[in-house]
Amino acid sequence: MTKQELVNFINKHRDKIGIFHIALDERFEGQFTLGYYYDEKSSQYKVYEVNERQDIWIRDEFKNESDAINRLYRLIKTTFWIKETIILLDDLEID
Repeated sequence: MTKQELVNFINKHRDKIGIFHIALDERFEGQFTLGYYYDEKSSQYKVYEVNERQDIWIRDEFKNESDAINRLYRLIKTTFWIKETIILLDDLEID
């Protein structure tokens, strides 16, 4: 999944996501946040959650951004009970 596909997914399901802030490639420490960011210190992408008390919980760490995006996608789906399968098309399959 690309970052743009994730943005499209978030926009499509905004009604279910509600007041949660979804942070893409940034560390945002506001309440009710799910996101990922690149940590230069560890040279890894970190998928995180911030609760109502503004406690930050690192859910996972990855070497590349696409793995972090996929993990955040799965986290959003499970957090908000969204049932949807990803349809990935190869450019060669499109006429």
